[in-house]
Amino acid sequence: MSHYAGANKPEKESLQLSKDLVAMHEGELGAGTMVCEEKNTPAFAHVLARGEYGSRGKRVYARTPEFLPTPPDGSPMNRLGLADWVVMKDNPLTARVFVNRAWQEVFGKGIVESSEDLGIVGSRPSHPELLDYLAADFRDGDDEKSAWKMKRLYRKLVMSMTYRQSASINAGAQQSDPDNLLYARGPRFRMDAEVVRDTALQTAGLLNRKKIGGPSFMGYQPPGIWKDSYPSNTHIYNQHKGDIIYRRSVYQFIKRTAIHPQLNIFDATDRLISCARRTRTNTPLAALNTLNDVTFLEAARILANNTVGHSNDTHTRLNFIAMHAWGRTLETDELKPLESRIKELRQLISSEDAAKLLKQGDSPQPENLDPIECATWMCVANLMLNSDEFINQ
Repeated sequence: MSHYAGANKPEKESLQLSKDLVAMHEGELGAGTMVCEEKNTPAFAHVLARGEYGSRGKRVYARTPEFLPTPPDGSPMNRLGLADWVVMKDNPLTARVFVNRAWQEVFGKGIVESSEDLGIVGSRPSHPELLDYLAADFRDGDDEKSAWKMKRLYRKLVMSMTYRQSASINAGAQQSDPDNLLYARGPRFRMDAEVVRDTALQTAGLLNRKKIGGPSFMGYQPPGIWKDSYPSNTHIYNQHKGDIIYRRSVYQFIKRTAIHPQLNIFDATDRLISCARRTRTNTPLAALNTLNDVTFLEAARILANNTVGHSNDTHTRLNFIAMHAWGRTLETDELKPLESRIKELRQLISSEDAAKLLKQGDSPQPENLDPIECATWMCVANLMLNSDEFINQ
């Protein structure tokens, strides 16, 4: 009897967790911070004879690698001292590693391609002087206030002519420099999993920007993903309601042993190990996800609603969607096949089909708009959100 009475405990705990996250988002609960205290005695370890844990040898204490500069004078041999050493001016490693990761995020590939290994085993930098300059500039800044400022670094990268040039490529460049190591053209690579979702929400005007920071949210997720995971307060998935589910993906609740399918399809990591550089695969699952996942269907629906309310002209509507999804208007040879597809959709979509399509997602559907017309343009918007031009940056 006692076992039966407690059978719903994981579900109740999960529901309470979901409610607490929403309350934290709305400011009703304060966010807690985990803290720890330094020991009074210095940390140490033993040299193990032949790696055997039972064969302890000489006692050794915390130190930095001898081939790198020593910590500042008077720096404590604890975490604070390590932090001081990491960002000291004479340490050549920290600024270079961070700048290389930032370059990788913006250009798709680091100046040192093996961003997880900047040692002698890793790749050589393609532009060593550029890496030195960016690292020194990031470390020193224009003045003391601008030193180590990440926004300043990213602004410098995205405003450079190297980044702002066209990503188009000719046959000669494709043959002589297929990996764009010489940066004769702009970067073009598929966005990360989180950014794909965020961009779809932003395109439709759904992205929630109300609050920076705060708790995680539980958004759309197929049923049963957590069912076979370890019974805990996250054994049952309770989706949030309201605009909290449209927050940026960086706030999405992650269960490491049961990663969200959309993140997994677009090569996000499961958070079980550290990852400095993600792989980028190209499989049919990615296209199936952007065509059928409720997040993208809802984004297409809202974009279609905005389109129908924007104009009655077909060309104007098509350019409206293209401008939001691709950042440009359509060419003449792109308009004709889309116009033909719109005519087909208006004949194929029934009232029942339109009703099913317009139920995708939690955001309300305006009642004053023609359902079949909205469903038709929803399919067009979904088509554009599934294109390479949309998911590549």
